[in-house]
Amino acid sequence: MTLLASLKNIGERSAHWLEAVGIYTEEDLMAVGVVEAYRRAKAAFPDRVTLNLLYALQGALLDLSWNELPPGLRSELRRQVEELNSGGLPRPHPRGATHAARATLTDTNTCAIFGAAAHLKGAQTCLRLPLLTCQLSW
Repeated sequence: MTLLASLKNIGERSAHWLEAVGIYTEEDLMAVGVVEAYRRAKAAFPDRVTLNLLYALQGALLDLSWNELPPGLRSELRRQVEELNSGGLPRPHPRGATHAARATLTDTNTCAIFGAAAHLKGAQTCLRLPLLTCQLSW
């Protein structure tokens, strides 16, 4: 069990926001997914939570600084938040859809984008699942 505050990008304030909405560990974050975790925190702290938390959560699961996320991945995360805010559920991409980051999936950086476990290697596409884990390089 990995506590939130021990993850990259997650400081004391971010950890407090997440704990206030029932997310206490990295495993909780992976189970809920970064988009839903962001949505919950934004609903609870609307004047404080910004999109930087969304990027920080994704970066934490990738073990990357939030500002190192590829622009395509940021765009995809924003799209999913907008879709969720408009009353829909984030739609998974169809099988074989090009990965938002358009990254070659061969490196050892683990990516948990939405929620746990499809391991892809040497592919240009991702299968978007409620929880996606893949290998990224960029």
